Amino acid sequence: MYKYFDSCLYVNDYENNTLIKLKRKCKSYNCKGGILNIKNYKTKEIKDIKKRCLNDNFFFPTFHFKKKIKIETQIKNFKKNNIRIVKVHPRFLNLDIKKDYKKFEKIFRMCEKNKINIMFCSFSSFENKILDYSYLDYLCKLINLAKHIKIIIMHGGGVNLIQFYERLRFNKNVILDLSYTCQHFLNTSLFQDIKFLINKFDKKLVIGTDYPSKDFISTKKFIKKIKKLTTREKFNNITFRNIENFINEI
Repeated sequence: MYKYFDSCLYVNDYENNTLIKLKRKCKSYNCKGGILNIKNYKTKEIKDIKKRCLNDNFFFPTFHFKKKIKIETQIKNFKKNNIRIVKVHPRFLNLDIKKDYKKFEKIFRMCEKNKINIMFCSFSSFENKILDYSYLDYLCKLINLAKHIKIIIMHGGGVNLIQFYERLRFNKNVILDLSYTCQHFLNTSLFQDIKFLINKFDKKLVIGTDYPSKDFISTKKFIKKIKKLTTREKFNNITFRNIENFINEI
């Protein structure tokens, strides 16, 4: 038997009934809690949504930056409601990390100033164009702006996982998340890279589903597979201890 803490969950709404159903589903797959992405919300709802998520200490909310509201205004509202971690999702924001770098820079500088931690989506595949520059280079520039907050790199850079690890492994504030990536590439050569990280980077690695993009069944298969590859201590670090320590520290 194992327990894990899910680093990445989504739902369509944040009503109590929806959260109860998701919690029940999580528990049926041995999930002991999860970070819930709050994507579609109104500013006036932040306090109530946060309260609902934290009601029984199962879900921990992370609020997405929204594209039609000034960054300063959003930071002010996050600070007012004591939001300790926010999600920066370039594709949802419809922002290019190179072309719109100044906007991302403002987000990082303001989060650093206000001690708000960041979850940053690392996927660089966009429908309308093929990326023709190094996404990682620009992300590293942003991370260098954050000296006192933690950054969770969501999905670990996908197929560029080892490049992300090699570039970021000495930064004490960076955590690599494997949600989506660990299921999507489970039966590919990328799993060998994940296996390497499990044994070399176990204190800075977290896992999740990215539900509903990926299901709990495939996450269960991944967890059962890695359990056979490492020590109990490393396994516990990766499956729940790292993310729980992160939440407790912020």
